[in-house]
Amino acid sequence: MKLLIVDDEYYLVRGLKNRINWAECGIDTVLEAYSAEQALQIYQDTQVDILLADVEMPRENGLSLIRKVVQQGYDSINILLTGHADFNYAQEAIQLRVFDYLVKPIESAQLMLVITRAVEELQRRRNEEEAAQLMKRENFWQLLYSGELPVIGADVVQEHLENAVRTDAEKEEFASEYDPKLPEAVDIVLELGQASISMLQRRMRIGYARAGRIIDEMAQRGIVSEADGAKPRAVLITREEANAMFEQ
Repeated sequence: MKLLIVDDEYYLVRGLKNRINWAECGIDTVLEAYSAEQALQIYQDTQVDILLADVEMPRENGLSLIRKVVQQGYDSINILLTGHADFNYAQEAIQLRVFDYLVKPIESAQLMLVITRAVEELQRRRNEEEAAQLMKRENFWQLLYSGELPVIGADVVQEHLENAVRTDAEKEEFASEYDPKLPEAVDIVLELGQASISMLQRRMRIGYARAGRIIDEMAQRGIVSEADGAKPRAVLITREEANAMFEQ
């Protein structure tokens, strides 16, 4: 998982990065930013799983940064650091559903405990996402045969029915087709080096169901790995292989 530390104090950021055993907390990459503007650019360039931001920063504070992160649809776990307890800051942090609010200086053991809890919470959320997506697929036929299927588009029902009666040759031909947004999604996962439903939702501005279908399609084509609990899926092909795959 990737953690982003945001603080305008260079030595504080470097100190946190170097003194904490991040791997023990479940973090494999620690990113740095020294302003809210830099932090938002990092969000655009890569997937941030956990944000650790100082409240008091010049030009734009940590609360403003988290507000933008939430408004733009990023799903990171957000933690605030502050030099002193302030009721107004704490109140706004609650409104923004900040995961925790820590007062500096913070002990290494306390910070590791909070980060470990954040990693566990993020894994729980992603497990629920994967389970919900799996449940939707598994329930389709059960609901259809029982006559309890909710009202959905006729094209969705038709796709499932057609796939059920296709011959092997027809299924192979159908598999050669792909979602029009698949090449864009592949480009994104190649850029970031991993894939998840929430990441595609955020970067492509598409719904949960479609992002899930695209992830499944990439797995079926060997572009990304199969689901492994809460972990983001690994990318299995190179950019050259992707280019060859989508050549007309």
